Amino acid sequence: MADVDNTFGPVAAQYFDFTRLFEDSIFGIAPAGALLCILPFRASWLLRQPRKVSGSPLHASKIVIIPPRPSRS
Repeated sequence: MADVDNTFGPVAAQYFDFTRLFEDSIFGIAPAGALLCILPFRASWLLRQPRKVSGSPLHASKIVIIPPRPSRS
């Protein structure tokens, strides 16, 4: 069964089953690649937009002094 997972596309004739290689490439690599292609356009558009919130002198000190909240798992 392990060598079947290295083929690309569905392999079973009775039922439609994706292999691990197909799942990893189509459902993992393709969306990540699409987002990486869109990223420069979105970043340049955001950099041209006016800022909605301006920083204050206390902003950096609040980040340093106030500890982050512990995550609830």
